[in-house]
This record gives sequence, C-alpha cells and structure tokens, in this order.
Amino acid sequence: IVDDAPMIAASDAWFRDSRAMLQERRDGLTLDAVGLPPLIVGLAKMLPVTSSRVAHRQWITATRDVQVPTATAFGLVVVADLYDRVLCLRAGRAWQRMQLWAATRGLAMQPLNQALERVDRERELGLQPDTARRLAGFTGDPALQPTFAFRAGYSLQAANPSPRRPVEWVLL
Repeated sequence: IVDDAPMIAASDAWFRDSRAMLQERRDGLTLDAVGLPPLIVGLAKMLPVTSSRVAHRQWITATRDVQVPTATAFGLVVVADLYDRVLCLRAGRAWQRMQLWAATRGLAMQPLNQALERVDRERELGLQPDTARRLAGFTGDPALQPTFAFRAGYSLQAANPSPRRPVEWVLL
C-alpha cells in the first residue's frame, strides 16, 4: 500500500492536519482521532507536518506492532458480491450497528480496511487478484468476499471524537 503513490495520495486527501481544514470539512482523519498517545499528539501538532512517506511507514509500524497484537478479536463483514451496491450498503449498515452496539457495552472497534482497499486497487490496475485470494482464506467459503475488516476489544484509553458534520449539511 505505501509503495503505491496514487493510493497514498488518495488516502492523504482525507487527512485534516489543520484546524481550519477540519472546521471547513468536518470529515476525515485527524491527529486527535488516530489513537496516538496524548503526548505524541501534542508534539505532532507543534512540529511541522510529517512527510507522507514517513507517516505511512509509521502507520505500518503501529498496525503491526500495536494495533494487531493488542486486539482481542478481529472480524470481517462479508458479502456475496463486492460490487453489488445494495449489498455494500447493507454491509455498511451492519458495521454501523455493530459499532454502536459495542460502544454501549464499553467495547472499542476500529476499522482495518487498508488490505481490503487493495482488492479494488489491484482490480483497477488490472493486476492479479492476490489480495482477494489471500482474504478469501479467512472466510472459509469462496462465495463470501470480505468487504470490511475490524479489530475489537477493550481500549486502555478513551478515543477522542472524530469530526462530524452538522445535520443540516447532510440533509437533502
């Protein structure tokens, strides 16, 4: 993932590294909401913005050394067809309901979808579907395709809120 410059650029477009951008967009990822220790967040806000390459290498390290080893459980939301929009909407709703249910019970849940995003990228580039084949091994049924991955457990620290748009911004 981090060696695919266009994929990284698309990911970077969602990072909000200034208060002005955060207030304007009210979406995306922020330093406050990525699960870093408070001291690191404070330092990161005072220092110049880290290069994309360094930030994504740090993401790999955190995923490998912290997020995956400390998870109590992992889960997948699966569908019969990754490109059926109705099924994808239903999968998204299922994730939202699971996450809300977990929150009422003090459980933390975090998406880990980067590998699943790679499935689409390989398809887009006309590459062999290596990631899809590897992920199929997790379901035990080739008819079920993972569309969402997550980790779950009890967090040692409370998560900071992520940005939210006002209701009037999203109503038709």
